[in-house]
Amino acid sequence: MPELLVRVEAVNLDSFVYDTQDISTVRGGGLLLLDMAADLETALGAQCGLTKVFTAGSIGLFHAESGDADTIKASIRQWISNKPALRDATILVEASEISNGFADASTNVQSQIRWSQMQSPTLVYPTALDEDRICIYDRVRPASETEPNKAEPHDARDPVSAATKLRRKDGKRQKQRFYHREAGVPADWNYTHDLEELTNNTNQDMGNLHHKMALIYLDGNKFSGLFVCNDRDELGNRSRVVRANQRSVLHHILNKVFDTQNKVFDTQDDAVLRVETLLWGADEIIWAVPAWLGWWWMNEFFTHYGRLGPWEIEGRTVLTTDCYAGNYPLTHGAAIVFCHHDAPIQRVIQLARNLADWPKEKGQVNTFTYQVLESFDHLGEDAGTARLARIPRDLGKDFYCLPGNNMDKIRENILRLKGCVPKGELHHLVQLLCRDRDLIKEAGDQAVILVAKSKKRDANATAYLDGLANALGMDSRAAWIHLLELWDYVITPATASTSGSPQ
Repeated sequence: MPELLVRVEAVNLDSFVYDTQDISTVRGGGLLLLDMAADLETALGAQCGLTKVFTAGSIGLFHAESGDADTIKASIRQWISNKPALRDATILVEASEISNGFADASTNVQSQIRWSQMQSPTLVYPTALDEDRICIYDRVRPASETEPNKAEPHDARDPVSAATKLRRKDGKRQKQRFYHREAGVPADWNYTHDLEELTNNTNQDMGNLHHKMALIYLDGNKFSGLFVCNDRDELGNRSRVVRANQRSVLHHILNKVFDTQNKVFDTQDDAVLRVETLLWGADEIIWAVPAWLGWWWMNEFFTHYGRLGPWEIEGRTVLTTDCYAGNYPLTHGAAIVFCHHDAPIQRVIQLARNLADWPKEKGQVNTFTYQVLESFDHLGEDAGTARLARIPRDLGKDFYCLPGNNMDKIRENILRLKGCVPKGELHHLVQLLCRDRDLIKEAGDQAVILVAKSKKRDANATAYLDGLANALGMDSRAAWIHLLELWDYVITPATASTSGSPQ
């Protein structure tokens, strides 16, 4: 029998993970898929002769010394169908003979997965029911079960679909296990349960950011090229390096932010970590954190990803790196959306993904963009056009692409300018800058006046403005606009030890 390469991959995540506003259900769907590939190896590895090449996110790649492709695929599909929590996920299984080398087989099996995905419905059709009730959470699937409604008296119960109930249950109980397993932090650390609790700041010690969140989306730049490899062991090593990078930086951030929260960011008696991991993929990550932590969190990621030394993974010591083998940069294109905690999570995630397209055009360098959503939570079908309409026409897309490695310098100069620039007059200047070209002279005059007033408060105001422009890699017009946009969201976090942990 031929040597085989078998790929198992969950696709169409919008219909299984991001199909509801309920954060426990979103979390549960993601964690179920994250566990799927590892559980499959444990359950069927010996039976089907499968050896793991790598697992990452909702993808598993396995090697079989010999076997019948149809038999192995049927066994895997049967195992999936026997797990109630996975029945409503679209999980594809394909196999390819290794006849022309490992890289060729890997490309073939991935192409088969994409072809199968195009032939599959985006939503797994639920079982037909006589009930006419709709799931209260996803508003799509028929409700086959109920669960208690704690907000209503007299033992009221809400209708839920089987798929949602299983994901929601798993999401509630698995959160601590995820951070313990992936980031190596203590299993008894406490976390917020929903976005309302995550963004609560009733005493307003973080300015006007009560119930504001930052959704952070990170996508590896050309990581797919890293996984084009003609050696099975080398491919496994590359996967371990990427996972070690991700796990070590999450470990670093969680330790640091917990210590910071104990001092400033949490007003509760018991320290609680404010973070939701909404995607933990092979090269994609989505986090939701309080708005006052957003800038700091992304800066920590860019600063420390691949630079945290050795990390234990799968019984091996893996050296983290931001440039694999010295010639393949491991960088990210990213987006951060600042919005209200109850903004439609599906729309916000899709917006962040779309916004990251521009930074990713910059190549293999850490680049990010941001968007502030205030009284509205949607930019329309064409977010790019809407964003370009808000700025001077000659600035173009580059205005929205900021250097990830300069986030600290940008923050430092924004904080200095906030101490001396009158915000009301800054707002007037930005209005002039973003209007018609006929107002260029008026804008120039206003800028001169604003600089003069700022220098009365701090003689170094001009140097701060020049510093911000240099850190952005843009001119002073762009610096003024970014200063106003980020005014409320770039703050000074408490000085924190990188080794802090809850008592």
